[in-house]
Amino acid sequence: MKYIGIKKRKQVTKNLFCIIFIGIAFSFSALAQDKTYTYHSLYSLMDNHNRELQKAREEYAQSMLDVKDAKAGFYPEATFTATGTYMSNPMIDTITI
Repeated sequence: MKYIGIKKRKQVTKNLFCIIFIGIAFSFSALAQDKTYTYHSLYSLMDNHNRELQKAREEYAQSMLDVKDAKAGFYPEATFTATGTYMSNPMIDTITI
């Protein structure tokens, strides 16, 4: 094992202590922030970040579109086509078919 001098060991210990102290200070400052949550803010957070809930809503919307398509195809269809011709200047002779 390599020998480390006492002076070097104290410096390393001091640096380590400073790093730990700064980390603890930052964590307490983050916890000290006064955040108040309401029911609506928590609900919106849950609603926006829940992937399973978003997927379920998309599947529900798709199934509702499928139901509308099925109902539209259930009823019979009726089509009507009308055609005609118009002659602005009819021929003078008789028309035979």
